[in-house]
Amino acid sequence: FFFQAEDGIRDKLVTGVQTCALPISQKPDDFEITKFNWIGRMATRLNVGFAAAASGVRTIEDAKRVEIIMGATAPTATSSMVPRAVNKAAGTKFKPVLGYQGSADMMLAVERGEIGGFATIAWNDFQRDRGEWLKAGKANVLFQISAKRAPYLPNAPALTELGANDDDRAMLNLLARTEDMGRSFPVGPAVPADRVALLREAFGKMSVDPKYLADGARYDFEFDFMPGEALQAFVVEVGSLPADQRARIRRVLMP
Repeated sequence: FFFQAEDGIRDKLVTGVQTCALPISQKPDDFEITKFNWIGRMATRLNVGFAAAASGVRTIEDAKRVEIIMGATAPTATSSMVPRAVNKAAGTKFKPVLGYQGSADMMLAVERGEIGGFATIAWNDFQRDRGEWLKAGKANVLFQISAKRAPYLPNAPALTELGANDDDRAMLNLLARTEDMGRSFPVGPAVPADRVALLREAFGKMSVDPKYLADGARYDFEFDFMPGEALQAFVVEVGSLPADQRARIRRVLMP
């Protein structure tokens, strides 16, 4: 999107981006995301949780009665946090098993019968690589990690629908909204307001550029543009949970 800016302001953009450079020794916990200046969202990347038909689980209701082993990577990864959260909120019997390297590794484990499914696979990848499973009923989408149902998955509940009370819904909403941020771009808190405005303008121009859209279509890329101002408000909402609620959520997601 840098190249969508007018020639005369590119130096200013470079200066602005350099201002957000951070020391390599700093950790993610050192930062407050609401303080960053958010430039725009290129797209979301909807992830879903699924179960193989062989597991005996076809729906969330089934998962409340039948224990199902769900592949996961690490304790703080979405692949393990989501099953724990849904267990707490909906009473399911997901059993996360850690140590897999990623989606490809977990998909192979499903084929071998080692696990019954997993909680985070990109929908586009799933229907592209295992579309025959979905058509033949060999795999069932249990939920989608989003705050609302995607129109192309009308029968799979959004994560936020599974909470039984306000606290549980807040936890699920946090996970869902974080995923809804998708491919979003920020710059640092110290970047001047005029630079932020220029970057947002350039990003917006890129989002409607015909060549950019044509390239994306060629690679089956998901587009879901959100302008910087709206994204900023979105991030502030995600980061505005009260401290006591954050503590409760942390105890479930990162025991």
